Amino acid sequence: MSAANRKTIEKIIYGDEPICDAEAHSQSEFITILNWYNYNASHDNLKDYTLEYVEANLPDMLPSITDIPKTLFKGTLGSLCRMLSRGYPNSEYITGKITTQLSELIEYAGEREQTKTSLPERQKPKPKDNVDTYIDDIEIYVDNCVTTGNFVNKDWKKFIAEKKIKRADGEIISSYFNKLLTELKESNEGYTFDKKQFGKYVAVVQNIVDTFSGISVVRAPRVRKEKPLDKDKLVKKVKYLPVSPELSLTSVAPADIIGARIVLLYNTKNKKIQLVWGKEDLIIRGSTIFNIDPEISMSKTVRKPYIIGHKFVGRDIPYILGSFRSLTTTDSVPTGAINEHTLILQTWAVDKIKQGPTQFEF
Repeated sequence: MSAANRKTIEKIIYGDEPICDAEAHSQSEFITILNWYNYNASHDNLKDYTLEYVEANLPDMLPSITDIPKTLFKGTLGSLCRMLSRGYPNSEYITGKITTQLSELIEYAGEREQTKTSLPERQKPKPKDNVDTYIDDIEIYVDNCVTTGNFVNKDWKKFIAEKKIKRADGEIISSYFNKLLTELKESNEGYTFDKKQFGKYVAVVQNIVDTFSGISVVRAPRVRKEKPLDKDKLVKKVKYLPVSPELSLTSVAPADIIGARIVLLYNTKNKKIQLVWGKEDLIIRGSTIFNIDPEISMSKTVRKPYIIGHKFVGRDIPYILGSFRSLTTTDSVPTGAINEHTLILQTWAVDKIKQGPTQFEF
């Protein structure tokens, strides 16, 4: 099942536990209720649901399943037991499904226990990293395909990446489902699917076996540790005008331009005021600013330079844009060049910008 379909189902079925009354339910309602439990019930819930049903309806089987680990209880088994316990209409199909899965559970648990006790203490295998949980999750998916008749291959590679499943664990999972695959290929007796559906069933299990048997070892690439940026060194040779006595204006440090998103400049020789916007963080090479966005940056001639101090300096962006609009001279695109006549009046980093340029008219 794709991630998009999973989210859609979860959105539809998420909520309080569904009501299972004695009235007849359509197939879609049956699937919706079953999916609610498959997606929302934990291993603890599934075991409790199963024990509750067995105690009330199959008491002779209760001692055989009481001590079985909760991770072995299938989602479909626990869900169907819960539905019947809450009053869902019974049927031969549901009862047969429960009885079959209970028998398989008891048999499988016995085989596991026999394998554990037959091995010498020193040869006990190391705990598998949640392998049983992964197998249970995959079985729930397969059971859901069988119940709904909707056999769709899931993106197991994404599942492997999210769970960080190791190659050794993948081999165990593949071997486990390969047994089911062998049974399906040898005989399809006992299944009510037509030939086309059965072929899809086999393809789904085959995809699980192939994907989990082919997990590759991924080594994280070595990442070079970046050296801290020495801004003062980068702007050491930048030519600019530190102070303009005539205008009573002082430049900020050229290093402030590096990493800024907006810079306000004024050239005292050609009387150009420039508001430089960056496509990304601005940088300096030599005496030129790079990463300028020509679409929104602007440059205009100021016929009366004495207005710069109160019209532009120390103002916020909306006010400065208004001051630009008040200038009647021709607008041009800043080149980014800085020289000994250039005052660096103000800079703004991204986190200091409250409003972007697209919210204003130029």
